[in-house]
This record gives sequence, structure tokens and C-alpha cells, in this order.
Amino acid sequence: MKIIIFVETLKYGAGPALVEKAIIDGIIPLLLTNSPAEYGWLTARTVILPLHSDYDQLLQSVKDFCQNKTIVGVTTTHDGYIFLAATLVQQLLLPGPNIDVINDVLSKERQKKKITMSKIDTPSFFIARNSSMLYDYLQTHNTFPVVLKPSMGSSGLGVFKIASCDEYLHVADKLIWQCNRSCCSYLVEDYIAGDEYCVELFDGKVIGILLKRMSDIDPCSEISYIANPDISYQIYTNMVSVAESAAGVLALHWGPVHLDIIHSQGEFYLIEVNARIAGSWIPELIKDAYNIDLVDLLYNKITGKDVTIHHPGVKSSRTAMVDFILEPNDGVIMEQVANIPFIDKSFNGFFLKLGSRLFSEKKRVGYIYLSYDKKIYDRYVCFTLC
Repeated sequence: MKIIIFVETLKYGAGPALVEKAIIDGIIPLLLTNSPAEYGWLTARTVILPLHSDYDQLLQSVKDFCQNKTIVGVTTTHDGYIFLAATLVQQLLLPGPNIDVINDVLSKERQKKKITMSKIDTPSFFIARNSSMLYDYLQTHNTFPVVLKPSMGSSGLGVFKIASCDEYLHVADKLIWQCNRSCCSYLVEDYIAGDEYCVELFDGKVIGILLKRMSDIDPCSEISYIANPDISYQIYTNMVSVAESAAGVLALHWGPVHLDIIHSQGEFYLIEVNARIAGSWIPELIKDAYNIDLVDLLYNKITGKDVTIHHPGVKSSRTAMVDFILEPNDGVIMEQVANIPFIDKSFNGFFLKLGSRLFSEKKRVGYIYLSYDKKIYDRYVCFTLC
């Protein structure tokens, strides 16, 4: 009997898709979680064990359950459990990312020092060891806006853009809570205005690029993604160069990596590095725009199957985009949005989806998803999802 271990997972995107692939392959998914009530979508073929806070106890419970069974892989789609998953990979002698590499990437301080030493552009930054040090720094800082974020982790949660020291006071409690939760320091980063992109890599090579559109209300939250956006060949090649150089510097050669890069006045600034498969709709967007299945690649990599990747360059003529419906203030509107019926339509080469997707941390309640062939239909598209 074969087992694949999931250290927590997310109920949207890659998490359910990976679980489904395991079941189709006749592999039993073993989920480690302390919140089993959140996983009502799992099938009866999934086994759930408690995610013990004591690592030795956790490892022993896994070994006890998996006696006389073959563990084929360990993974997570949850930001908070990347290091734990890598630790289990190492202990169980399974294929996966190197634990020391993951540790360096999760520490934004070590990550940024390596990037800076390698002459890759990244915003200027400062590490504050505690909230008092952070406040003192902001009081004497002359250049705003700045971005504040926890110095550990790979999640977009707990990220704030502020235009003054006074604005910090409005977000201080949330930031301090997030940093205390992660037992980490505070990162202050100069804000770079420009076009923000996600760059997806696999085994150190770029497989797709997405343009992000950020919210006017919350400038650190995305309101849409466009996969295979209309960019020049020069921008594309420069972004690929920055992304693959960064992956090389950080030794990110195993599996999926998700980067955020800002293009501003001809320069490319690396602002985030995440050693995991991308969340949200990104795997589906990459599949529709570039015909590359990130979930398949990761599943095959975890389970030791052959991984074949074609790198699309700028040849793909397809595009895919998603626009998020954010939580309205009006209660009546909120009630209507929360009950959006799922729509899945294909017409004249356009593929359209509309439905609910709750993500309370970023106030998302629904989405509009569209994919089509740019080469044929660009001249007929008279609307945008802005």
C-alpha cells in the first residue's frame, strides 16, 4: 500500500488537485492537520492524523501509521508548513527540496542578503528586531512609502504599505500579531512603483509569467492575474534572466518556485521568493495560457515519475485571466455575491467561469475567469477585467 503525506493543504487550487491525483493513482492521501473540520471536501479514502506540535511525536505517529506501507512523497500547499514538510522529507529520505535551502528562503533577511550580494536588484531593506526598533526607525526614515512585512515566511499575509510613520500606528497591531505568531523580526522595504509580475519556475527554469493588478483599497492585495500578458520580448527575457539567476543563487533547483518581480523604469526588482507551488488560480492560469500543468509536474516530481517540461518562451498565443470580486460593504450586495451560482461556459473560443470563492484574509468572495486565444480574438475583445 502506498501513502502520500500532505502537511496541511488548502481547499482551493493545487491542494485538492494533488489529493485527487493520488486517489486516481491508488495512493492513499495522509493528511496531517489540527483542523479536520476544514476538510469536509476530502473523500473517505483520505486518512487524517493530528499535526502534533512536538516534532518527534509527529514523526513517530507517521512512522507508526505507515508501518508495512510505502511513503512515496511528502508535500504541502500551505505557506506555514513548508519547513515542516521539508523536514519530514529529509527524515524519511524522500525526494524533495533541501531543508537548508528552504530555511534560507524562509528567512527574508538571509534571502535578501544573498540576492544583494549577487547583484540582483531588490528594494533597499532594514531588519527591525522588535516593534520598538521598528517604530524608532520609521520616525527617522525620510523616504515613504515603505512596505512592512514579517521577516520570516512566504505568505502575503501581514504585508502593509504605509505612506508615513503615523500610518504605521493604524496597522501596528496586525503586523505585530503576525510577527509574534511567526516568532520573527520586522522587515522594512522601500516601495517600488511599477508593474508587478509573478514568475513561475520549475526545477530552476521559468515556465510562465503573470501580470498582477493590485487593489486601490489594499495595495498589498491582488485583484487580478493575467497569464501570458502582452509584454515585449526584451521585458520577457530580462524577467526570465532575473528569475533564473535568483533561483540559482538560492539553490532553488527542486520543483516549483513562485517569485514576485516589479518592473520599474527599465529595472527589475525581486521582491518575493516562495519555495512552493503558487496558490490561488495561478496553476490553472499557467495551464490555460502555456499548456503546462504545474500540479502534474509537482505530483510527478513528488512520486518519482518522469518530469518533462517544455519551456514556452513567448510563443504561446493563449492568455488566461482571473478577476476577484472583493467583499462589498453593503450587506445586501454581500449576500448576493456570496450566493453566486457557478457558471462554466464556452462560446466562440472564449472559456468563461464565474463563481464563489471565499478567502476572508484578502476579502475575496467570488471570481470571473476568462481564457482565449489572443492571436484570433484580440481584435474582438472590447472589454477588460479591470
